[in-house]
Amino acid sequence: MTLGAALSIGAFIAYMNSLSPIEELEDYDPPEATSIYDRTGGLAIGEFKDQNRQVVPLREIPMTLRNAFVAIEDSRFYDHWGVDLIGVGRAFLANYKAGTIRQGASTITMQLTRNILEDVTTERSYRRKFNEAIRSMQIERRYTKNQILEFYLNHIFFGYNAYGVCAAAAVYYAKELDELTIGECATLAGIIKAPSTENPRRNPQRALSRRDDVLARMLKLGMITAEQCEEGKAEPVQTRPGVGMTSRYPYFISALWHDLRAYYGLSAQGLRQGGLRVTSTLDPAIQDACRWALREGLIDVERKWRATNAARARAQKKDWNGLLRPGETRLMTITRIDREATTPTAHVRLGPYRGRVPIPEDPPFYEPDKVLKEDGRVDVRVGAMEGNDFAGEIGIQKPIQGSIVVLDTYTGDVLGLVGGSNFYDQKMGWNNAIHGGRQVGSCFKPFFYSAAFESGFSPSDMIVDQWVEYPTFAGPYRPVNYHKKTVYGPTTLIEALQHSRNIVTIRLYEALGMKKALELVHRFDYTDERKHWDIPVELSSCLGTIDCSPLQMAAAYQVFANLGVGIRPQFFRNAVDTRGRVKVPIKRREEQIVDPIAAHQTQYLLRQVVKSGTGRYSIGNKFDSPPYPPICGKTGTTNDCRDAWFCGFTPDLVIVVQVGFDPPLPMGPKMTGGKLAGEIWAKLFEEIIATREDWTMGFDQPDGIETANVCGETGKRVSEVCGYSDHDTYRAVPFARGKAPVEPCDGNAIVPLIQPVGPHYPYWEGRSPIRGFARWPGESFDDEIEDGEFDREDDRQAIVF
Repeated sequence: MTLGAALSIGAFIAYMNSLSPIEELEDYDPPEATSIYDRTGGLAIGEFKDQNRQVVPLREIPMTLRNAFVAIEDSRFYDHWGVDLIGVGRAFLANYKAGTIRQGASTITMQLTRNILEDVTTERSYRRKFNEAIRSMQIERRYTKNQILEFYLNHIFFGYNAYGVCAAAAVYYAKELDELTIGECATLAGIIKAPSTENPRRNPQRALSRRDDVLARMLKLGMITAEQCEEGKAEPVQTRPGVGMTSRYPYFISALWHDLRAYYGLSAQGLRQGGLRVTSTLDPAIQDACRWALREGLIDVERKWRATNAARARAQKKDWNGLLRPGETRLMTITRIDREATTPTAHVRLGPYRGRVPIPEDPPFYEPDKVLKEDGRVDVRVGAMEGNDFAGEIGIQKPIQGSIVVLDTYTGDVLGLVGGSNFYDQKMGWNNAIHGGRQVGSCFKPFFYSAAFESGFSPSDMIVDQWVEYPTFAGPYRPVNYHKKTVYGPTTLIEALQHSRNIVTIRLYEALGMKKALELVHRFDYTDERKHWDIPVELSSCLGTIDCSPLQMAAAYQVFANLGVGIRPQFFRNAVDTRGRVKVPIKRREEQIVDPIAAHQTQYLLRQVVKSGTGRYSIGNKFDSPPYPPICGKTGTTNDCRDAWFCGFTPDLVIVVQVGFDPPLPMGPKMTGGKLAGEIWAKLFEEIIATREDWTMGFDQPDGIETANVCGETGKRVSEVCGYSDHDTYRAVPFARGKAPVEPCDGNAIVPLIQPVGPHYPYWEGRSPIRGFARWPGESFDDEIEDGEFDREDDRQAIVF
């Protein structure tokens, strides 16, 4: 018997020694969430995770928390060698009496074994227990008790996608480990028996009972005093969910994810399981201001949109042939709201047609009660028809949307980014600030003006604003200005951009040569090595008929603030692993996009847009400089007012705001970039400017610049003649050295750089073209002045033909 026992023990030891090392613990690297912090590194703002886990060394886990797990899960943990024979005997007797397997004898080491080793299953059988015991003893022979406990506490599952004690503390209490109370430590230890049913968020009463059992066990084992036990039991069972659940800034987090995947080439698995610590560029104060300004601004935009309903109804009636067809979307009058029906319903009419429209549980409006009311108007998509009766649905999928991007001018850091009103709506995850793109309208024009200045044009050069016609395969193309029946005669480039003259911009584009101009403009597409702007070689391209994202526009406008230098937007400042090693080196992109003088001249024109052009009423009149920093920018409005933009910048910030329905729909007459996006921009700027006091109060000026005061009517140097007129004069206009006008203003315009074409341009008493408007008879001036485009008395001195 002695010989047999010795041989058995020897064979068992030989078998144990023959087992290969446990690779899962030899290089312990479990899936760990990537944590994201604000630009200071002090505030956690979100995570990328499959398993929400943050590995911490045992020395950072409080002794009270360690003892709680040992007390309730394996009180003889420090005495056994992987298998607790006393526990095995106790479980064997209990199962023998019950006639089935009801009680286990798992130690902490055995629990760790079946959680991390694939060859150890979870079936309830003696065979599995034997295999588990063998592997547990192997672990005990290779690792210390503290190492095993560290593995265990970082690996176990707590529910709600929390793995390990650090993640559990964040998910349930929004605390660091060293902030946990005795009661909270005991509660966390009690969860792992049944994470889905014993956790305090789903079942507080069961969690309370389990917590008290843990505390009683700790008291019995002498791990805590009676006073500490009573203190723990007196704590209420309550949770305070932290950032382990969701992020306060989902749009920024999604943009960071997209940047790390698309530009840096990181895999989704690497981001979710790599355990990186990412210090982002986000400024929480600016981000909160973006969220507030967009939300409040979109509510205000919806009110303005409602105010256009009468004008929209008149326009639709004018073009309507009196027939209604399925699939059409029409503005209709609400005759009655039936809220008592099983499905609340709006009864609508349009001429002889009557219909019923179900009201969704979450109507696509910010103020549904002000839209869905009797005698109100709502867009209806017509469905099945029977005579003059039809079934329909609300023709708008979700409220008017918008997006904001804020960049640091000097570094390209993305300080704030919001891509819609609700990240978790029915189009969850779509981020208007970075995904897809929308037509930008006149916001695209400055790129062509900078190309002109780089090609030798000057701000005082004149182009005749007149009726022109271009032959195309689709028929004649006749460009018009925003006020479609108005042209303005000889116009300086300053004024052309200041008041967003379409025809002048097209003639400038034509004079530059379209291919040459597009080569220069393509440089501004700077968010990636791959160019995304698909700019067709056609005349309307310079009016912003291509799609761009707000992030792309912010990066492009940054060039004007940085004297022609492009800096790729950056979403993070560093990304390191758990040991502090840099895992994602930043790929900086910075280069000279356009000549510094050309960029400075374009900057000057954009300053005039805000001071006295299309951005004056929403922004320029509100923020004089000083005391505010100088603001430059451009409004943009697309066809049928489907999109409204304002792209603006100061010496410190680039801010882009975009507004429009998603999918695009007309927002109504006069819903322009200045009126909608400009006012949101102003709300946001006022909030941001209050966050600190040290803002830069002026732009840098490049070498090779000379300045001159220019008469806006003649394009010549300001003289006493200009002082007696009401016309615009432009102060300290930048010119390349040697190109400033020297001839003093005498009331006669300089010879236009691009001459009139054909007989359609009006002449006055046979003289050379003079300053003024050409307008169709009967066109009202009041609409222009109300819209904020013009405000000068001489605007009423029109040339009528």
